[in-house]
Amino acid sequence: MEKDKKNKYLHSWATFFGVLLLILYSYILIRYVLLLVTERQKYLNVIETSEVTTVERRGRRGNIYDSRGRLVSASLPEYILYIDLTVPYIHKKGVGRDSFPARLDRLCHQLSERFHEETPEHLKKRLMTAYNRNSAKSGDNGVRLLKRKLSYEEYKEVCQMPLMNQKPSVGGRVVKIREHRENLFGDLAQRVIGAVYGVDDTTHATLGRFGIEQSFDKELTGTKGLYVWRRIGDDYREVPVVPAEDGCDVVLTLDMDMQDVCECALRERLIASGAEAAFMILMEVKTGEIKSVVNLVQNKPGVVTQGTNMAFAMNNQPGSTFKTVCLMTALENGECDSTTILFVNQGHDIFGGLPLHDSHSYPEMYLPLSAVMARSSNVGMARLMETVYGKNRAAWKEFSEDIAELEYDKYIPIEIKGCATPTIYRYGEYKGWSATTMTGMSRGYGVQSSALYTLNFYNAIANDGYYVQPHLVSALRRGGEFVKEFDIVKSHSRMCSRSTLDQVRGMLEGVVTRKDGTAHKYASSELFRVAGKTGTARYRLTPKGYKYQISFAGYFPADNPKYSAIVVLLCPEKTYAGMYCGGVFKEVAETVWSMDEAR
Repeated sequence: MEKDKKNKYLHSWATFFGVLLLILYSYILIRYVLLLVTERQKYLNVIETSEVTTVERRGRRGNIYDSRGRLVSASLPEYILYIDLTVPYIHKKGVGRDSFPARLDRLCHQLSERFHEETPEHLKKRLMTAYNRNSAKSGDNGVRLLKRKLSYEEYKEVCQMPLMNQKPSVGGRVVKIREHRENLFGDLAQRVIGAVYGVDDTTHATLGRFGIEQSFDKELTGTKGLYVWRRIGDDYREVPVVPAEDGCDVVLTLDMDMQDVCECALRERLIASGAEAAFMILMEVKTGEIKSVVNLVQNKPGVVTQGTNMAFAMNNQPGSTFKTVCLMTALENGECDSTTILFVNQGHDIFGGLPLHDSHSYPEMYLPLSAVMARSSNVGMARLMETVYGKNRAAWKEFSEDIAELEYDKYIPIEIKGCATPTIYRYGEYKGWSATTMTGMSRGYGVQSSALYTLNFYNAIANDGYYVQPHLVSALRRGGEFVKEFDIVKSHSRMCSRSTLDQVRGMLEGVVTRKDGTAHKYASSELFRVAGKTGTARYRLTPKGYKYQISFAGYFPADNPKYSAIVVLLCPEKTYAGMYCGGVFKEVAETVWSMDEAR
């Protein structure tokens, strides 16, 4: 009996659930039929408006970093803001603070107060005119709210304002995002880092204008990808077919802290000297890594701006910094040493039938070679050339060959385009060679060289006589992984013998440490010893006489060199190479040395 009861109970529940499932199935079937009948046209419209579009998009342009891993140049987004006044929702009637005119009034006041482009009244009038016409979109974007482009932080601020803080389909907000290239350190090292033209309409890539941005444009530019955009009604879906690849990041050898130190020191002396322009290069001795390149122009007193790439691209007569090249050939020849006594005739004499003078007179008739270098005696160096080589054609040929063996003018494949290569006249190739050519070269005339090549020579002296190739880029990276690292390129043999090198280094120290040295007091430091050479050369002839280029090239610390540098000023009011250029060198050297000690 109880068993029959239990079976009857289970049968009742089964019947109940069966009826329930039948009712649910019937409801779903009826709803499906109703959808087919009543909403058929709606879904047909969705199908008709479905679109498939294939688009190409290029990957992000790579960033540029300094040697300490700090971001120097990057592509940053900027936002252009519009309002779409055709959105149906904003045309709905409202009252009080919820009405569109009331919300627009608050938006205009906040935009005007924040960005100061238009008065609230003028902005509201312009937008309300379009609103009352139920204006069609201006182009594909809407009516532009602000003339300026916004940063991400500014855009987020605007998104908190009335209308802009609502969905685009409600408040009408339309934003167009573009990328712009920005140097995050302002104009520091501008000529080295470079700039871009913008987006190429054909390739959709940014194009480098100059500097590293130009030289590594191919590596920085991302590759194109292929994407399929499917539009279904008002919704968009993107499917990558061939994903775009971002460009490589470029890691520079520049240290932006050192760049700032060099630029500040050079700017101060540029103004103080009344010069037209100034440039400087700071390099690490053992690696050839260029840590700073400065190019400054003073168009009117006290107004200093970034100049062209003078440090690499300007060839000029180097003046007395080239005396060290001739000194090295003479010492290597074996006919003299630092103690050799030379007839200087109180700084006045005749060579090749033409008079030659030192920058100032002195009582001595004879000077040792070490004093000739310390004082930068033109007469003494010309006498050295004639003493060692002679005055005939065979002497000139031998001198020319010895200069060539030093490889001063060997091509430097620096990574920036437009760099100049030196011009050093070769006997037999130069038709204008005369009795004064050799003695003229001994003081830096009859030679054309950029600051980069002069520094490369002095850096080799500091680097135990080995040339090391100067460079600006240490590596390429993508996604944090190294794609390519650039090796240090060092010569296999010394530029001269050990004996010659030791004598040259000793005499370069004398330029700074000796009381009669041209850079004494100005380039000498109490923290370490400095070695180098001043230089003065004619730059331009004016109705009032010649304008000059002054310079100082050297390295520090002299006993264990870590950095080399060259400082050049164009057309200063007074040609005090030791004071102006040597002073910049000392200030930079002591600051950089202190920075290294603190790290």
